[in-house]
Formats: sequence, C-alpha cells, structure tokens
Amino acid sequence: MKILRTLDDFCYKPQLISKGSAILKEGDQPCPTYVLIKGAMKVTAGGVEIGVFKGAGDTFGEMAAILGSPISATVEAVDDSEVYVIHNFSDFLSKNPSLCMELLKNSYHRLAQMNKGVNEMLKMIR
Repeated sequence: MKILRTLDDFCYKPQLISKGSAILKEGDQPCPTYVLIKGAMKVTAGGVEIGVFKGAGDTFGEMAAILGSPISATVEAVDDSEVYVIHNFSDFLSKNPSLCMELLKNSYHRLAQMNKGVNEMLKMIR
C-alpha cells in the first residue's frame, strides 16, 4: 500500500500497541492519525462494535484530525499491533498529495460498509 511505503520512506518509526489498549477514545479531542502496519483494531461507538481494522494501511483518527472534531469512536487493539503515528495529518497530506486519493477510497469503502450495515438493520426492523 502506497501510504505504508511513504511512511517508511520518511523514516516514521512503528509504535507497538498492546492487546487491549485503546489508542482512540470516543469523545476525546482530535489526536494523531494512525496507520495500521500489522495486527487488528476493534472500533466501537456508543459501546457497540461497528468494525475492525485489520488491513495493512488502514487509517483511523483521520476524520477528527481533518475536521478538528471530537473522536467519533473508540479504537482498541484486539491483537498486539504495530501502527505508524502521524501527529499532523493535514501537514502530512499537504506534503504527500498523491496519497489523498488512496485515503479517500479507504474512507469511502468504510462508508459504503457502514451504509450496508445500516440497510441490513433497517430490513430487520421492518
């Protein structure tokens, strides 16, 4: 994945996250953006699991970083994991504009998955 190669090229250092550690907490103020290298992260909102990040290159925290809004979900390691930490995501993107399309595709893929889940829930309710 292009974002992992870029972070490697810029000599970002992987950070180890222990199983059970929450690195983002719903409602907290914007913080760094994380890029998964290996492992898996569970995503919960309102105490309900809404997804899992398990693909190398998956990003989380970017929405709060870009919007300057509180974090919308808690992200917790379900396995010992490694991530890259980007402390100023907007600055990183401005220096690496070629990554914007890749990150948009990732975000839209997640949105499509959420829409599918909402539609399935609506079918169950009706």
